[in-house]
Amino acid sequence: MKFYLLTAQSITQAQHMQRALEKVGLRSQIVRAHPSISQGGCGYALQILCGDLTAVLLTLRWASVEPERVYLYQNGTYQEVTL
Repeated sequence: MKFYLLTAQSITQAQHMQRALEKVGLRSQIVRAHPSISQGGCGYALQILCGDLTAVLLTLRWASVEPERVYLYQNGTYQEVTL
């Protein structure tokens, strides 16, 4: 399985990001961030199936709720996406 994880500072920020995406018809799921990608080990992330990452990031920027970091998960590993 291949997907993007957009890390958030809090569950509230993840919820704001999810609502902003829902408004434009983009689906996502809030998940606990894996300890290897979360600062402090207890963060949240928005899981997005691979698709148009640019549209997702532009939507979040427009809504003023940008993620801390973006990771691509594939083949069992997380790779940070340079923005």
